[in-house]
Order: sequence, then C-alpha cells, then structure tokens
Amino acid sequence: MNLIPGFFQPVNKPLEWKKYVQNAEKRWVPEGSAMELACCWQKTPADFPEEVKLAFDRSGTASSFLLGIPEYKVDMPGEGLPASNHLLVLSTIDHRLCPIVVEGNKNGTFGEYCDHESLQDERHFERRKLMFADLGLSEDSFVPGKLRYQLMHRTLSAIYVAQSFCADRCMVLVHRIGHDNDAHDAFIDYKYFLGLFGVDAQKGIIQRARVAGLQLMFLWVEDRNVYSTKKKASGSKKNVKTEGE
Repeated sequence: MNLIPGFFQPVNKPLEWKKYVQNAEKRWVPEGSAMELACCWQKTPADFPEEVKLAFDRSGTASSFLLGIPEYKVDMPGEGLPASNHLLVLSTIDHRLCPIVVEGNKNGTFGEYCDHESLQDERHFERRKLMFADLGLSEDSFVPGKLRYQLMHRTLSAIYVAQSFCADRCMVLVHRIGHDNDAHDAFIDYKYFLGLFGVDAQKGIIQRARVAGLQLMFLWVEDRNVYSTKKKASGSKKNVKTEGE
C-alpha cells in the first residue's frame, strides 16, 4: 500500500496551508509557488480555479470537485522519503472518480534529473528501477539529462491513489501560476516525459495514455495571474499584508 493513512483537517484560508508545506520558512513567501497555489485554489474552495475549468471545457470533459488535500504524501517504491505532492484533488472526470495530483510550480524546474550526481547510489538505482517498472517503462527508454524526478513522483502518486480508491483513471495537472521566465524550459521537460508514453504534449488540453491498466491523463495549465502579491494599505510596515495571511 502506497498511501499514508491518517486524518485530515479542513483548510479554510490560504494561511492554513502553511503548516503542511515542507521548508515553509523558505517556500511560503509572497509570489512563491506554495503561496501562489494556496491563494489561487482557495479563491474557489468548492470548485476548480477558473483557468483549470476552462481547460476542462476546452477538452470537452465533464468535471466536478469533491475534495482537496494540500501537501499530500504518497510512498514511493523502495527505500527513501515519500513524495510530497502540492495538492491532491479527488474529483469526477466524465462522471467517474478521478484523483488529480497537482504540481503547482511557478519558478523553475521539476526537481533534479534522474541521473543527477546526487542520486547515484544503490538505493536510488533500486528505487528508480521500481518506479520505471510501475510506470511501464524501461530504464533504457530515457536519455540522461532529460527526465525529472518530480514528474515521475507526481505521476506515480496519481496512479497509486487511483489504485487505492479502485478508480479507473487519474490525472497529473501541472498548474503554472504567474509570469515565469523558465516556463519554456519546464515545458520541454514535461514534453519529454509525456513522450515516453507516446503522447505529444500540448498546453491547455487534457491528454491521455494507458498505464498500469488505468487511463492516465495529463494537463498543463498556464495562469498568468499573481495571487499572493504584497498589498500595502499605507506606507507603514505594520499595515503590510499578503493575501496568504
């Protein structure tokens, strides 16, 4: 079993996401990816954000939001830490239960490459081998310096959650929020990853593959809005507030 059991508390405003964020002292900052994601999704807490809904409509997909859990952890195969996913959404897609793992990323890449020098030990080799097997891929199928670990983690998390809930489908949603100079480079990594499943990546529409007996969906959404910018009521420092508070 890859899910980590436990009880979950409702969050009612963006600041309540902070306690679940790893390295919050560094990551929980105005216009940072963690606060951006929280402020964006919390604006419509019982529904998907507007840009995501538009992508669903563009794809001709019926959807409903059921439940969201920030920073949801899923065990990966082999030894090592679990994957900490920015957001898990339980939804229905085309009237069938569909877990969605959301990667909220504003400024940069999807973590290290699988062949990064820091990942060259026996434990990582074994974990990577098991991850490839669960994705239905061969280790010979990827090119060094091309495959990002986070994309594997997000995809396997979606698959494992779907299997645990006896769902026949799941989705990985990359939600790019705010203006970002690295968006093009990140999309190249995303495009390479989807290519391993025979999918020619596009932005703004749902794309499908068949993995582990499931319908695996991918969606890249770009949202140019900025949700956590500092707001100054006056020039006084004590009146400086962010939407994440």
